[in-house]
Amino acid sequence: INAEYGGGSGVFEDDCGYNTYDDCSVLTESVVLDCKAEFGIVAGKGELQGISGGDAIGSVLTPVESEDGSYTQLALICPPGPRGTGYSKEILDMMCQQNGFVASRSSTTHRLSEDGRRANCFWAEQTNVVTVTLEITECEEGATSSDQCQLTPNYNALGGCNIDDTLVIHCTANNMEISSLQVLANPDGSRGGIISGPKYRTNHGTVVATLTNLETGDSHYSLVRASESEDSQLQEIAAAICADLGYRSGTYFAQKEMSPTARVSCGFVKEQGIETYVSEFSCPAKVSDVIKSCAYMVSEEPWDLEEAMAVKCAGKRGPQPSRD
Repeated sequence: INAEYGGGSGVFEDDCGYNTYDDCSVLTESVVLDCKAEFGIVAGKGELQGISGGDAIGSVLTPVESEDGSYTQLALICPPGPRGTGYSKEILDMMCQQNGFVASRSSTTHRLSEDGRRANCFWAEQTNVVTVTLEITECEEGATSSDQCQLTPNYNALGGCNIDDTLVIHCTANNMEISSLQVLANPDGSRGGIISGPKYRTNHGTVVATLTNLETGDSHYSLVRASESEDSQLQEIAAAICADLGYRSGTYFAQKEMSPTARVSCGFVKEQGIETYVSEFSCPAKVSDVIKSCAYMVSEEPWDLEEAMAVKCAGKRGPQPSRD
């Protein structure tokens, strides 16, 4: 590689000339760049997950020096606890923030993640990616970079955990996070308070999300804009929401398909000051926890209330939880 074109544009192909070879060793002759990011969020065949989509889910990749310092190798991280647990929320947030995201939403493992939301198994094998147990301690308060923490690889544990058990993280670029999902209606015309479907012994209503600002902790209500998500995703979400309410199944409908008394009204929306909507849901198959498992976008652009998501639940399983 040489800077024969003078450089300066910031585009590799414009600034540099290079030759390619197919007879070098990935392990001992490849070049590892230190771009001041100790952690990368990757999915598929090593694609770095950026912030263009708002949220990203992927395996956490880190460069690890050999114990004698003679070479650097890429490694997937073995979390301290089972099923992706063991790191504090602050440490997971730091991993996401170092990659340009606002915060972490959840963590899990390679085995429990869907294809496309984790590093590809064959890619990891072909590029000699190892696994490593990484102790992360002494982080400064509010740390947003690994430079502000003490990272200690366990060299005796290189390759010590199966790729199935490596860390997968959900990062978000949204300041607003869904903290709860409810099925609401105001059949009596009340606009001053939240009137839930279960309270009126109904099994249907508009999906209303509670959004919490990650920076201030303030919360407000929002609706789900159904027209900007795939129907299959909305059906999965409907089933998960209804299961949380105590029903065996749930079906998605657009707000305009529901009767006026089986949904929230325009006056209700205005009275509650609902100005945002949640859309572009991306969830794993058979999702059971929408809040922890799904990526989504939050927007304040004008839209039509008739596009809101509503659900009908069926097959009551038992006593429904209180929705006061």
